[in-house]
Amino acid sequence: MTKEETQKVRLASQSLLHRCGMKRPTWLVTDWFRDSQSKGKVRSEVERVLDAHLPQSFGRAVFTEKCNNVFDLMLNYASQGVKWAM
Repeated sequence: MTKEETQKVRLASQSLLHRCGMKRPTWLVTDWFRDSQSKGKVRSEVERVLDAHLPQSFGRAVFTEKCNNVFDLMLNYASQGVKWAM
């Protein structure tokens, strides 16, 4: 990755953490990981934020992989009760 791409990845991470840490985001509800509709909202928000900030040089397959990785990490932490973003 180039230096510019690295910066964009960092910005994407910071933006997602900021969105998660906002006071009561409507898409990140208590026990969201237990409901498929809530999971879908969280996944959509992850995709929206990453799509806005990740480098355009990332192909569709890489973008999908990164979204899946982030969502799976969030799902894993939430199901274990780990507080990770506040």
